[in-house]
Amino acid sequence: MSDPSLEFHEGTTLHDIKLVSRRFSLPRLDQPVSNTDHYRFKVTIGIIIHKPDNEVIKEIHVKIVSQENEKETFAEYQVLFYFHINQLEKFLSDKDQSGLQSDFDGWLSNVVLATTRGIMYTDLRGTFLDRALLPLISPDMLKGN
Repeated sequence: MSDPSLEFHEGTTLHDIKLVSRRFSLPRLDQPVSNTDHYRFKVTIGIIIHKPDNEVIKEIHVKIVSQENEKETFAEYQVLFYFHINQLEKFLSDKDQSGLQSDFDGWLSNVVLATTRGIMYTDLRGTFLDRALLPLISPDMLKGN
């Protein structure tokens, strides 16, 4: 007997990731900052649904800003994730078919968050933000951003 939760994602593939932009403005410090006393994360995730191609594009935008001055941005990333979803219509929201069902959308957002965390971790090694790991965030926390 197969696990029903695994069937939920069958036919979904991540077929491309594009790092659209990244920007750094890193102050020179002797040691990396080990906690969030100096910075905080601002994260938004958007979605574009292209029904004819069974494609969903998730866009994540992450800023690491100064805790003292939100206008001071230390690092910024914009990444696009291209998903192909067999039978996309099965995963569309019932309301107006312009969004995804909440649980499926959350699953895709978790993929986006985890992959972006890895990209940022690799990029920020050896910098002031060496220990600035994108926190474990529930996609539900980002609703309304």
